[in-house]
Amino acid sequence: MSASSSGGVIVFLDIDGVLLPFGSNAAAVEPPALFDDACLSALSALLAAPLPCEPRLVLSSTWRAQPAFVADILDEFRRFGAANDGSPLGAVTAFVDATSTEHFGARQHEIASWLERRRAQGQAPAA
Repeated sequence: MSASSSGGVIVFLDIDGVLLPFGSNAAAVEPPALFDDACLSALSALLAAPLPCEPRLVLSSTWRAQPAFVADILDEFRRFGAANDGSPLGAVTAFVDATSTEHFGARQHEIASWLERRRAQGQAPAA
């Protein structure tokens, strides 16, 4: 998460390993759900936390490369929001942006590149 000088809090969202845990300890997800509700609940709590400004979601996942996958994520946010009245995820209809696929696979480089582009545009995040 990063604070932006343009007045926003930026949440860089990965999917695999974050909303979609993997490994032997990962909870089984029952269709039609795509992600574990406990993970969505944690993201919802982060977005609902008292912050000085509304958080903005930037997708920094390999899922960003496929428009159908992005649509699936947003559909899952709607499903969770409908089942959990008051969840801010239900109001998410799009990501503010996504990191570039230029540095695909090196998340820290993807985010650093995104931040550098914003600095060049005069939208530098606060330190």
